[in-house]
Amino acid sequence: MTRRELYIVAIVSVVSGMVGGALATWGLPSRIGQSIRVENVEAEQFVLVDKADNLLASLSKSDNGPELMLFDGANRARVVLTVNNSEPGLVIRDEIGQARASLVLQEDEPWLMLADDEGRVRAALFTGWMGSGLALFDKNGKSYWNTP
Repeated sequence: MTRRELYIVAIVSVVSGMVGGALATWGLPSRIGQSIRVENVEAEQFVLVDKADNLLASLSKSDNGPELMLFDGANRARVVLTVNNSEPGLVIRDEIGQARASLVLQEDEPWLMLADDEGRVRAALFTGWMGSGLALFDKNGKSYWNTP
């Protein structure tokens, strides 16, 4: 290759690189940071993480039905929403994983239960075909006050 041909190849290479870079930067749309809309996405589990890869939420199927879990900054599941065998439930957990508040539908009757720091139910509010009630329990689980 002659010196002149080398210059032409070098100039064409530089100009091509500049044109390609300009098109990539200004001429062609970038997908980074943009949402992509699709009609249907199927998976057995969806996991939501932040930019630092910390777990924020997961949507999955357990043995009994779907389960949505929301995590705190230490990757502990603090809120769990489930549909177990056609019965929906919401559980709020403390820092060590104990269920402290639960709202469930058992046979289409709502129950709200509040537990102590050891996971023992201390109060229950319920309503159903036989009426409504409130029950309070001592630390041993014995009912010491309730409404009919």
